[in-house]
Amino acid sequence: MPRVTTEGAVTIPAEIREELGIAPGGEVTFTQTETGYVVEKRAPTTADGADPFERYRGVADGTTEETMRRLRGAYPRSGDADDETAEERP
Repeated sequence: MPRVTTEGAVTIPAEIREELGIAPGGEVTFTQTETGYVVEKRAPTTADGADPFERYRGVADGTTEETMRRLRGAYPRSGDADDETAEERP
């Protein structure tokens, strides 16, 4: 059973950190329920509480797959014989 330190810190067991995706420096929230508290991973925010990724939402053109094909065509990796853009390369 984890214990609270004199500074108020508690070690979250590794298996729970892994399941929640909590990395060192990550933030969690505590939500009171009828039966106690729920601990959840907090979404990343800036110092003023804003979502740091909001300005990037919707700016990408096409799908991830299309973007990767464009990038691989511009920066081919050696040995990509099965790459669909291989015949387009100079």
